[in-house]
Amino acid sequence: MEVDYSKLGLSTIETEILHQYQLLSKQLHELDNEIQNITLGVNRENDGVSEEMLRNMRDLEKKLAVVYEIFKSSIYSLITYSDE
Repeated sequence: MEVDYSKLGLSTIETEILHQYQLLSKQLHELDNEIQNITLGVNRENDGVSEEMLRNMRDLEKKLAVVYEIFKSSIYSLITYSDE
């Protein structure tokens, strides 16, 4: 779902950050769909998910958690900066 944030009266940087969140959300949904397709295919072929895939997914999960924390802190600093 695309939202036009420019009509909300936000600054350019706020609009860009929200757009980046929207893009990240879209990419995560696409990734989730792809992972489900891969998992279903692997389960049919090998009767389970390989250990290597599980390790890779754990690494990806850790990296996504770091990205999430960075975005969260950026939004927090934007909000506190705009309140001053």
